[in-house]
Amino acid sequence: MKKIYLILLILAVIIISGYLYLRFSVLKTTNVKTDSLKSREFKPDNSKAKSVLDLRPALIAKLQQLVNAGSNGLYILSIDRLEPNVLDSKLDAYRVSIMPDSAALIKLDQSKAAPDNVFRISFDSLHIDGIGINDLLHKDKIDLESIYVSYPHIKMIHKERAYNNLKRKQNDSLTLYHRIMKEMKSVRIGKINIEHGMFIHQDIAHQNKVTKFNDVTIHINKLLIDSTTQHDNSRFFFAESALLTCGNYFFATPDSLYYFKAKTITVSGNEHTLTASNVTLLPRGSRDQFEKKLSHIQNMYTINIPKLSFTAINWYDLINHKNLVAKEMNIFSGSFSVYLNRALPLDTNKIQNFPNQVLMKIPLPISISKITVHNFNFNYTEYNPAIEKEGTLYIDEINSSIMNLTNMPSQIKVQRYSTLKGTAKFMHTVPMIAGFNFDMQHYKTGNFTADVHVGKLDTSIVNPIARPLGEFMIKTGTVSEGTAHIEGDNFGASGKGLLLYNDLRIEPLKKAPGKEGGLKKKTFTSFFANAFFIKNNNPSKGETPRSPEFTYERKPHSTFFSFAWKAISTGILKTIGLPTKLADK
Repeated sequence: MKKIYLILLILAVIIISGYLYLRFSVLKTTNVKTDSLKSREFKPDNSKAKSVLDLRPALIAKLQQLVNAGSNGLYILSIDRLEPNVLDSKLDAYRVSIMPDSAALIKLDQSKAAPDNVFRISFDSLHIDGIGINDLLHKDKIDLESIYVSYPHIKMIHKERAYNNLKRKQNDSLTLYHRIMKEMKSVRIGKINIEHGMFIHQDIAHQNKVTKFNDVTIHINKLLIDSTTQHDNSRFFFAESALLTCGNYFFATPDSLYYFKAKTITVSGNEHTLTASNVTLLPRGSRDQFEKKLSHIQNMYTINIPKLSFTAINWYDLINHKNLVAKEMNIFSGSFSVYLNRALPLDTNKIQNFPNQVLMKIPLPISISKITVHNFNFNYTEYNPAIEKEGTLYIDEINSSIMNLTNMPSQIKVQRYSTLKGTAKFMHTVPMIAGFNFDMQHYKTGNFTADVHVGKLDTSIVNPIARPLGEFMIKTGTVSEGTAHIEGDNFGASGKGLLLYNDLRIEPLKKAPGKEGGLKKKTFTSFFANAFFIKNNNPSKGETPRSPEFTYERKPHSTFFSFAWKAISTGILKTIGLPTKLADK
């Protein structure tokens, strides 16, 4: 019995001693005067304890003091309810927020001490297992069993302040490890679960530049940040395994022309994969609203991809803002639409808008060994103001491979060409094979080659694009096959084409007066062309097939799609005997 009394006495002494230490040492609060706000005192309220044994108000007050002092007076911590369990090393917090003090921010800015990023943070609940209060408040190590957070809402407002230029440059040169561990030696957390989070990034300098991550779920296991893991490429954000899911991802492009959206983005850290669903790039508003924002002729893009995925991503380099390197990317079905209104003013400046030039303009180094496109659809629509009519070129069921997509000089030295090869259906029905080679070493001059082959064509396939884009129609005739090889750059293209056809009769068209989009036949021109110029068959009777060489001078304002189409059209016109200048109709 004496042993029992002795054990109870020892336990009582430990508990009372622990309480006194926590209450009057660890949780002791003081009035704090921050460096930049010397006239402002922070006075935490620790007077609402329900009893002498109630440590919660004191703990809240201490945390408030630490947040306020640690942020130089910028942030105010609010905790609606705190439930610590010292004996079980657990802590629960409910309805927590960390908000900036607007008056403090103004004074910090006046004294050139405000940060570039200001946060507004709140969450419904936080549960921590394995927490030692004294360890959390006083040591440079964190060692926790688990953290559970529900409905966190984080908004980061970014405003670059000139007086932070030097500090910004210094931070940019730091790895993620050194940014996190400036005042810590190690962080170990067994498990982190974050449910239904939201992250919003707003750039004050660009009011329309808002990035939103909605319904974020994060599951992280065995997080360890210390000197042994800072260079461990097998870990994802320093964790042995991690799964991140984001719903309804959204941002507006800086030029105010497009919205980029994704229904879900899922990242598996240990498998090094990223999968996104319902990815879209959508113009902001209708065609008319889009064009009102333009000062000159420009393509309007619309992209819809139900699913895309990356494999073997180098997360370590990506999170340290070094590069985006992946072994493979897959695009599963979807569509890419391009619209061009030729009625808009021309851009007199030379445009470097070829695919290899756009790739080299991306500031992040990129290297994707292989991109596989599955059952993709493409269409190009052009409005012809001369006849007030538009035509659309369709390329469906695209299955292709893109090899060596990179803008990294080290990779380009090893393999200078980015290539695309694939099969498709031209105008919904005609089998088509195409290949492109983009010279990345000579991207400034836009060097590329292209090879295109199409199968049998008839009037029902050709006329829907010939009428509005070429201002002619094929009355009779059948094309058995067509082939073209093109070599081009910023200034023009040359090549050789072969178009095999028979019984070709063409009717030039012109705008019908008083009828929007209406066309009528140029009777005399049609007769003259068919009688004297047009070669009705290839090969002609008793001759070998004509396969003429052709050249086309690029107009400075033309896009890559328009340029390639008009170069091929030049070869077709030369084959059938019509003036090549008609390609610019």
